Amino acid sequence: MKSNQFTTNDFRALGRPDPTLPSRIAADADRCVMCGYCLPHCPTFALTRDEAESPRGRIGLALGLVQGRLEPTAELAGHFERCLGCRACERSCPSQVPYGRLLAEVREHLAATRGTGLLPHLAAGAVTAAATRKLLAGGLRVLGPRATQALAPGRTLRAAAGGLPPLRPVHPRGHYPANGTERGRVALFVGCTGEWLDAETLRAAIRLLNRFGLAVSVPSRQGCCGAMHTGLGDGERARRMAAANIEAFADVDTTVTFASGCAAALADYADRGDEGAQFASRLRDISEVLAAFWPEELELHPLNEAVVLHTPCTLRLTGGQAAPRALLERIPSLPILPLPGEQCCGGAGAYPFTQPAIAAQLREPALAFLRDSGARFLATSNIGCALHLRAGIRQAGLNVEVLHPAVLLARQLA
Repeated sequence: MKSNQFTTNDFRALGRPDPTLPSRIAADADRCVMCGYCLPHCPTFALTRDEAESPRGRIGLALGLVQGRLEPTAELAGHFERCLGCRACERSCPSQVPYGRLLAEVREHLAATRGTGLLPHLAAGAVTAAATRKLLAGGLRVLGPRATQALAPGRTLRAAAGGLPPLRPVHPRGHYPANGTERGRVALFVGCTGEWLDAETLRAAIRLLNRFGLAVSVPSRQGCCGAMHTGLGDGERARRMAAANIEAFADVDTTVTFASGCAAALADYADRGDEGAQFASRLRDISEVLAAFWPEELELHPLNEAVVLHTPCTLRLTGGQAAPRALLERIPSLPILPLPGEQCCGGAGAYPFTQPAIAAQLREPALAFLRDSGARFLATSNIGCALHLRAGIRQAGLNVEVLHPAVLLARQLA
């Protein structure tokens, strides 16, 4: 397989190489006993049957790299670039190898020693920087998703732009009081994309939490979770983002997330000292919170349209995979069809940009199931998966709306 098509040697991560990275990589890699239990769970190994495209193979390459037996060539870096970071291997590992952390360490080491692709970093900056977000949101609001897709340069960007939702940005900040008697207080993590790429979910989250008796605060100093930067090897910037978010949510008891990709990245703050561990311990997924505070008197309109339920890899990581289905089961007459299997859909962060062919191949089983199911809705709890799946649905000409389970619930409020 070809290496990341955007990889160059002329763009380097900020800062100097961390001298402790090799020893940390070696320590995490040494926990692997090379048993191979991870192999059946790895999407790239399933596609290629190449040991170097498996978790076990990548761990061996990482050890060879930090021990000086292997050079940081483009070929070696490509094996780590093609890893989705779904961490299905981590959930199945009997030795509890922290593969997600190991992958981030190797990518940071490679970015600092040999450079990495320019375009993915520009894309990450455009998504996560406030000024460029406002500029893009304004342009997209005027042009609309279809025109934006037509104007996007290059086949890869045009395909990815096909997943853009109707853009009705919202910019919530401050305090939103509970409806009626207050039953609790929560803070809402919006991140860098929620306001303009997942605005309907954001509105639904605040509306439902208030309706369920919860006062909602939206801290103004919060920002990007750092997931895209970690995936691109920019560990220094990701750590700065983590520190800012830990400080922004320091005085809250419960932090609610509605994007499982962000939630998984925020949960990894537990590795960043006591304050990070405390922050991570206060995280809750929106579906879990709504289920816990469900009002007995709440009535919902029935819905006779089938919904296919997609469970993101990151939701499995945080342990909240059962909550969205439990939430949707509250809607009367709603047929719920779970997607078969647990394979990653390919919408992992910047992956549809850096590895478009593999991302499309991994998405195809979901599209085939949707095509045969006749379902009207696809519910998913992660914005990256939603964008990737929506792009494929539009390309395939399917009449399926992609939305968050909370949005479907909010629409059915009586």
